[in-house]
Amino acid sequence: ANNTDNTSLIDHFKEKYRNVDVLIIDDIQMLKDANKTKDEFFKTFDILQNDHKQIIISSDTSPNDLKMFEARLQTRFNWGLTLDIKPPEVDLKVKILKNKIIGMEMASLIEDEVFDYIANNSPADVRTLEGAINRLFVYTSLYLPDKIDVEFAKQALSDFLGSNQYLTNNLAKIRKVVAEYYDVTEESIKSKKRQANINKARQVGMYLASVTTEETIERIGLEFGRDHATVLHGVAKIESELKTDKELENEIKELRDKLTE
Repeated sequence: ANNTDNTSLIDHFKEKYRNVDVLIIDDIQMLKDANKTKDEFFKTFDILQNDHKQIIISSDTSPNDLKMFEARLQTRFNWGLTLDIKPPEVDLKVKILKNKIIGMEMASLIEDEVFDYIANNSPADVRTLEGAINRLFVYTSLYLPDKIDVEFAKQALSDFLGSNQYLTNNLAKIRKVVAEYYDVTEESIKSKKRQANINKARQVGMYLASVTTEETIERIGLEFGRDHATVLHGVAKIESELKTDKELENEIKELRDKLTE
């Protein structure tokens, strides 16, 4: 009876997963020690592939690095389109945070700067963002503030985000101050535009971020829409020009003063 039940269960499993239009498997590397499951997956993969169905697989490594799978599976993983899903940038984290609070009672109380604060001080994973929102919701329920500003958020999340702390000269503030000073938009600073005034504002912003914060080059690059090498080049260019350009030296001084206001 037990054998019959097991056979029926296996047949049901095969019927279910071999007749879908889309098969999505998360963390495929977790099957590394499940030999029978890998074998069943191989057969299911071929059946769906032959029927022109959609197969989506995620892993924490590239297909070429999945050495725990036999060659026939590695080959099939490489058949399709391989995409690298990178951690969310600051702007995307802000959008995620705003979506998470839709429908919450505290939504109308949160100032925009709070989203910047959380996005700039949290790791690049959605679970932490959700945790920050949940922690903020509980803190708000306890203290019933009239508004949720950065100071309130700092208190609510001090032990959650740790002590890497929203420096006065955080990246979002630097970008905002530099944009206003050079009369360009923050969006243009993060864009691919290369007009002289925008490029200067961008490079000055990256320079100020490198000398007034403890942020990594990668984080600075994310905030200003540039890669690691471009940030280093921009910072080096401003450092070089400061040696002979008195006007630029005065501009940097004025910007530093604005950042402390």
